[in-house]
Amino acid sequence: MKDSKGCHFFAISETSNATYLCLAMTSSVVVMKWAPNPFNKFMREMDIPIDGPPRCIDILETMPDDVRIVVGIRSSFHFADIQTARVERVQIPGTSETLLGPPVKSVLFDDSVLLCYESEKPFVVLGSHEMRYMHWRTPLKFAGKLGQNFLAAGANSVIDIVHPDSAALVHVFETKREKTKGLQLLSCRANRLFLLAEEVKNGVELFSIISVVLST
Repeated sequence: MKDSKGCHFFAISETSNATYLCLAMTSSVVVMKWAPNPFNKFMREMDIPIDGPPRCIDILETMPDDVRIVVGIRSSFHFADIQTARVERVQIPGTSETLLGPPVKSVLFDDSVLLCYESEKPFVVLGSHEMRYMHWRTPLKFAGKLGQNFLAAGANSVIDIVHPDSAALVHVFETKREKTKGLQLLSCRANRLFLLAEEVKNGVELFSIISVVLST
């Protein structure tokens, strides 16, 4: 696919009526949409100009036929409306971007979008009625939606399961710090997490896949 030349990473998501593929370029995000028969390929939908390479890309369907591309750049999030091609930078009032740290992930919960930043300061909940903050115990490395009501917030050796409405810490999954060098989120499906763990055993670096199930 020639449009993917120079792509650093990609995000793909199926919405109610389409499948979108976003390609992270050095100074833009290329948004592509799957064209069914007779084409059977992704076709270029729009380009989102950005000031620097993206750190994260998420495709959120806030309501049927209302799809937003959320791009994290340096220390801020940008919302792109596919329908109007309008791009808007998220401003967090009263908070310095240097305190927030780099953007990590945006997650949709009902009518609210959670903007997760790396620092221990917050994630920010952007809802129809409020903007509020929550705090991490450790600098954030990855995040994902677990089930319908929980957020999995991960660092190098620990994962906090948080209820975003109450900010309550529901569960903690922790690996052995002396063995685990790092965790990466592979997939977050329903109530199950799949993680890639980098471990050291007898001086040898190993990689293993960990599955974590949240019982409700």
